[in-house]
Amino acid sequence: MSNSEKEALFMILQALYEVHYEKTAHKFEQESGIFFNIKYFENELRNGNWDEVENYLLGFTELTSNQHSVKLFFEIRKQRYLEALDRKQTEKAMDMLVKDLKVFKTFDEKVYSDMTGLLGLENFRENEHLKMYVDENSARAILFDAAKDLIQANPLFKDKLEFPILVKSEARISLLIRQILPPQQEENLMSNPFPLRLVPQLEENLKSNPFGLRPVPAGYAYRNVQNNEGVASFAKYQNSENAWLTLAKAADEVTITCINEIKEQDQCRSLCLPDKLKCNKISRLMCANSGRSILALASNAMHLLWKWEKTEASASVFPEIWEPRSGKLMVNDLEDVTNKETEPCFSMSNNEVHLISTSGGNISVFSTATFERLSAFMPPPPACTCLIFYPEDNNILIIGAEDSNIMIYDLRKNAIIETLKGHLKKITGLAYSKELKVLVSLDAETQICVWKCDTWDKQNTAALQIPAGRNSASAIGVQYQNDQIHFLVVHQMHLAIYETVILKRLKQWVVPKSSAHITDATLSSKSEMIFASFLDATILIFGVANLQPVWRIQPSAYLHAISSPNVYPTAIDAHPTKNQFALGPSDGGVCVIEPLHS
Repeated sequence: MSNSEKEALFMILQALYEVHYEKTAHKFEQESGIFFNIKYFENELRNGNWDEVENYLLGFTELTSNQHSVKLFFEIRKQRYLEALDRKQTEKAMDMLVKDLKVFKTFDEKVYSDMTGLLGLENFRENEHLKMYVDENSARAILFDAAKDLIQANPLFKDKLEFPILVKSEARISLLIRQILPPQQEENLMSNPFPLRLVPQLEENLKSNPFGLRPVPAGYAYRNVQNNEGVASFAKYQNSENAWLTLAKAADEVTITCINEIKEQDQCRSLCLPDKLKCNKISRLMCANSGRSILALASNAMHLLWKWEKTEASASVFPEIWEPRSGKLMVNDLEDVTNKETEPCFSMSNNEVHLISTSGGNISVFSTATFERLSAFMPPPPACTCLIFYPEDNNILIIGAEDSNIMIYDLRKNAIIETLKGHLKKITGLAYSKELKVLVSLDAETQICVWKCDTWDKQNTAALQIPAGRNSASAIGVQYQNDQIHFLVVHQMHLAIYETVILKRLKQWVVPKSSAHITDATLSSKSEMIFASFLDATILIFGVANLQPVWRIQPSAYLHAISSPNVYPTAIDAHPTKNQFALGPSDGGVCVIEPLHS
């Protein structure tokens, strides 16, 4: 590559930085191989984004290129393996041993044998060479220092670790860029001054491969499912039960510039569940019984339960609204309500035998088999604003209150056994990680706290980064992904994915200005998608990997059976095993929505 060509590529890279096309910039670094961004590499390594760490390195060196590269890849994969062992993820560790570490057996069979031997230890720190291992954060810091030394010593990275000082001149930039742009782009260049207005063109060129870069595999698949108007045709995926997931995965690999619209009733399958009790707006909603039941809590404190007795949950088959032979109804206490603005909340025990629920008054414990109220406790103030069962013990409740405290309540003792203080506003979300044994809490003022569940000490805290001018909006809730490491934060004005250990925000999507705010959101069964409802009654479906919307479902596609004006979803929950979700509208009733399938 000539010096002028290299300088032109650095000009492009600098322009991408300046307009914050960071994802494209790092991809350009990797594909062109002109600059190794050690800060980006460090960030991905410390966050444990191991696939990206290796993919980025492969833009500059192969695993077997030289002894420095072999050592570098080995240390990275060894750390990933040790973290799996430390989390007791034995199957994952075994898989890594076979797929990721076995390649090093040819270089040093003893090292591979030692790695295999760690599987038989209760704690790998019993190994003499690993007894100083503290935790993954400190280990990743040590790994980065070692990796940095190996990279600096590796001749393949020579002259690729420093970004040159570039002289900015539009005439010079245009001349340099013209050397590497295809001829047909020359006219565009003359009428499109660099860098700001040319950057989107350059980003498109990265996809169309003018520099000999590898094409994005998903791009072709995505374009092939579009109709003549450039909007993906939902009907073409009729034979796929994973229609939404297919496009969501494509969105993770290529920047989607348009959202696929679902406007008509025949573009997706929806079903409004029968409701003979005609309740008010649905405040809370959950899919239960492996998805064969839907439980809703209405704003009038009444619970509704639907069951598919003979089939799986489906938007093609009406479920029965279920009640016990006694005719009892599960209705929360409203007598002691001191704040009518308090949002109702409920939670199901792990074995789904008991329901705990409140609508601003006493907290009630119901039998899900008989609908009988078994007990009631903790009258306000303070009112309960969110609650969950402690997954390790069905007799322990975690209760968030409007006074900003979190209480650990023992049902057997009928007493509060611990009070967690650290928030300033009412608690709006609670989520427990079985993998990390920690509790994540969220308050209306957008503060996140992480608590160690063995001692209930506060481990970490952070504040949501709210877009300017959106501070009046409120946080809604938190939910763990299936890996039990990352969690979703739902706020009226944005969605965000956080990593628990260092409590760092990894991704964020912000509601566009002048758009309706979010009313609720939930992860799909495999944590690959997010279903989010909005005040204008639209539903957006996001891919989790890049947190960008892929589908928009207009109200005309699912509210066709509801005649009330200004209806919008107030609660949403996903089916636990399939790409289906349920909505609770603001006028009562429940809708089930799923993609078309044969």
